[in-house]
Amino acid sequence: KKCYDLLQQRKEVVLRADECEQVHVRGATTSCMVPTSAVDLETVLAEALRLRRSEVTQRNPVSSRSHAVCVLGVEGLGTLRFVDLAGSERNYETHHMSARQHRDFADINISLMALKDCFRAHAELIRHRPARPPYRASRLTRVLRSCFTDPLHKT
Repeated sequence: KKCYDLLQQRKEVVLRADECEQVHVRGATTSCMVPTSAVDLETVLAEALRLRRSEVTQRNPVSSRSHAVCVLGVEGLGTLRFVDLAGSERNYETHHMSARQHRDFADINISLMALKDCFRAHAELIRHRPARPPYRASRLTRVLRSCFTDPLHKT
């Protein structure tokens, strides 16, 4: 349930919302780079992904145990968000898990359900039907809130 900056060796960061409900990640790395090739960007992303939590599960030998969000500001174009979601695990498909693993799986599933509910509510709002997206239901949906609220955003 915590947020970490993978470009700062998993330093914990804090989510804060301003008066306009814009979510800011306090303590996150902000850097300006001018990649000379796609390899430069790939190198940075690979280093961050190396620091993600993963473990062996019954369904996957290298299962991500965390979500990753990478936000890139592209001059003249806007913002790109790359999202890599942790895999969900069904209780009936796993038999030999510790209590910590059960909690981790539950937390991942809760955040994925909140994200699904945000997508559903967003679709209802586009159809001019009443809906209330649960942006505050998880840290993941708080970080991605602008994807649903920015009228210029394309998902």
